[in-house]
Amino acid sequence: DLTATCLSGVTVGDVVVNGVIEAYSSKNDKNEAKLFRSVCAKVEKKISSSPTTFTEKMASSPLGPINHTSTIQLLVKLIGALNSSLPDYDFSNLQASDFVHCNNLDLVVNNVNEFLLNYAMEAKNPGVRKK
Repeated sequence: DLTATCLSGVTVGDVVVNGVIEAYSSKNDKNEAKLFRSVCAKVEKKISSSPTTFTEKMASSPLGPINHTSTIQLLVKLIGALNSSLPDYDFSNLQASDFVHCNNLDLVVNNVNEFLLNYAMEAKNPGVRKK
């Protein structure tokens, strides 16, 4: 509750930012198990159709080697979180290569903050974006 309270009504210059934190469970459900099987099948199909391409391009992805179970599980968890947070969209066709690995947490926080500020500025003054 304290974190959520800190995100409500934050004033940044002329803009008031209201934020929400939502918690998601990482508990496997039926949909996640189905998605895991689907992603595994896609990976196996790509490996069998072009072993050379697999070893060069797919062995390393931003999430890790796509032929490792742990990487597939991470991909499924990310897709599941996106599907849960934006239920009007279907992210089932995302691939590990659609993500970016970033070791710098400050850079991620700054990018999110910049996006939110741009969104707030655009909402307040349509057509105006901060660069």
